[in-house]
Amino acid sequence: MLVVRLESGRPGGLTFSANLMRRPYDAGTRSIASDTILMAGECGRDGLSYRCAVKAVVQGGGVRTIGDCISVERADAVTLLVAAESTFRSEEPEKVVLSRVEATAAKGYDQLKSDHISEYAEKFGRVSLRLGNWAVQGEALEEPPTDRRLQRVKEGSSDNGLMEIFFQYGRYLLISCSRPGSQAANLQGIWNDSFTPPWESKYTINVNTEMNYWPAESCNLADCHEPLFELIERMRANGRHTAREVYGLRRICRSP
Repeated sequence: MLVVRLESGRPGGLTFSANLMRRPYDAGTRSIASDTILMAGECGRDGLSYRCAVKAVVQGGGVRTIGDCISVERADAVTLLVAAESTFRSEEPEKVVLSRVEATAAKGYDQLKSDHISEYAEKFGRVSLRLGNWAVQGEALEEPPTDRRLQRVKEGSSDNGLMEIFFQYGRYLLISCSRPGSQAANLQGIWNDSFTPPWESKYTINVNTEMNYWPAESCNLADCHEPLFELIERMRANGRHTAREVYGLRRICRSP
């Protein structure tokens, strides 16, 4: 689930519309309920089909659907719940996403945030790193923005604290995009915002896939490795065919 929280500093300060679009890769969006819309589409001709749903939970004000849009009017706060599923894992992706947004809405935003922090912290808290060198010429390194710290390093300064940030950032990316039951981490992870990403956002096994998983065992995140192992298992049959037909290799030993 993707949970987006919007709050206004004054009563009734939120009025906006929300819709879904993935043109030309979607088959349109329709209203499911007064607070929910659903988008359908395919990932290429004869490819996987998918569904994506958005539900708006409002505090104060009102919500309705107009055409393929959710319209929120004069709300104090709004929680947008987004769920997506494809036929890769489910034969009924529409049923899955609608059930998921309803179950999530029933929890309420405060409980959702609490559950998210608790679940994430359990993984992020498994490792601690402190490198020191937290001041340069009397200025605390926590104070300057990251771009200034990067520029200082380019100019020859030492900043161990910045190296610590990179370490934490790498853990964050792996924890966020590779969980048991999910897909393995690809080139752009789950944060890709393009329909045509560089190198198709695929799994390039010359080194990129391996680099994604460098933190898995060394940072006590072995469970984040599971999606990669599942991917390798799914690829074995086609990999053997490619090895035989393209490279002329024969199978020498059999796995148990």
